[in-house]
Amino acid sequence: MAVYDSVQSLLSQAIAELGAGQPGLGPQGLDLVYGGNKAKWIAAAHTLKARFLLHTIEANPATKATIYGTAITEANAGIATPAGDLLAFHSTATSERNIWYQFQTTTFGQDVVAGKTLVDIMKARNDPRLPAYFGKNASAKWQASHKYAKGNRILDPNGNGEEVTAVAVPDSLSGSSEPTWPTTVGTTTTDNHVTWTNTGLPYGGEDVNVPQPGNRVSALSGSLRMCPDPSSCGSFQQPLVTYQERELILAEAYSTAANPSGNDGTALTHLNNARAVPGLSALAGITGVALLDSIMTEKYVALFQNIETWNDYRRMCIPALTPFNTGSVNPGSITAAARET
Repeated sequence: MAVYDSVQSLLSQAIAELGAGQPGLGPQGLDLVYGGNKAKWIAAAHTLKARFLLHTIEANPATKATIYGTAITEANAGIATPAGDLLAFHSTATSERNIWYQFQTTTFGQDVVAGKTLVDIMKARNDPRLPAYFGKNASAKWQASHKYAKGNRILDPNGNGEEVTAVAVPDSLSGSSEPTWPTTVGTTTTDNHVTWTNTGLPYGGEDVNVPQPGNRVSALSGSLRMCPDPSSCGSFQQPLVTYQERELILAEAYSTAANPSGNDGTALTHLNNARAVPGLSALAGITGVALLDSIMTEKYVALFQNIETWNDYRRMCIPALTPFNTGSVNPGSITAAARET
C-alpha cells in the first residue's frame, strides 16, 4: 500500500503544480501529447488516481465503499471527452513508430496474434473495432474454375469468410460463375465440386487449449492500428489513459454488484457512454451481476493492448478465461524465470 500511497501523493502534487496561478509556462507547443494544455493533463491525472484506487480495493474490503466513493470523485474530475484522451505520440519516423508496430516488423512479430476469447466477444456483437485491432484471416477473392483444397479461405462480397469444407476427388474445381453467398454463419454453398461454409466476419483467434488452424487466426499486422493507411504505418497514437476507461471506472464504482451502496442505473449510463465511443448500441434493463459482467467485459475490449486489462482481470476474473491445461488456474501474477540462461 505504501507504493500506491506514494503514487497518489505524486499525482496530487502534479495536479496542484499544474493548477491555476502556478508559475511557469511549461513546454507549451513542445508538449507532444496535449500541446501544453494543463487542464487536460490535470484530467488525465485524476483519471489515473481513480485507476490506482481500484487496485487497492481487494486488499481493503472493509473500506471498499469508501474507496469506490473516492474513485468516483477522482473520475468525475477526470477525462470528460474522447478529445482529452492521453495518447502516446508516434509518427512514421523510424525512431518514433508505435511500439506494437515496431515489434510486428521484427522476426518475432508474428508470435503475437489475436486471442480467441477477445475475438469471439467482438464478433458476437459485430464490434466495429475488429479491423482496428486485428488483420483479416481471409482476403482472397473467389476465382472461377479454380482448383481449391479443403481449408482454403476467401472473403466473399458480403464481407464474410468462406472456407472450403469439402471437395470432390479428384476434381475440385469451382464453378464458372460466382455463387450467391449466404449471410448466415454456418450456411454451406455448393460451388460445382467445392463446398464452402460461411465462417462469419473474417477474424479469428488462437486458443491455448484447442489449437486453431493457422489460416483462421488473425495477426495484429494488417490492422488499422498497425497501418491507419498505407502511408502512415507505425503512426497510430497508442491510448494510455482514456475517456472510455474513466466512464468504465465510474460504471464499476456505481455497480451494486461491486459496490452495494452504488446505483445500477447510474452505472448503466456510464457503461453506455463508453460503448457509444466506438459506436456500439446502448444496453438496457441489466442490473446486478449481469451489469458488472457487461462493464468489465467492455473494459476488457476497450483497453486492448493496455496492461490495465490484466489488473482488472486479477481483481474481477471477468471475462471468464479457460486456464491453460484444464484443471489448472489462471495465474494471479506474471511469472518470471528464476534465472536467465
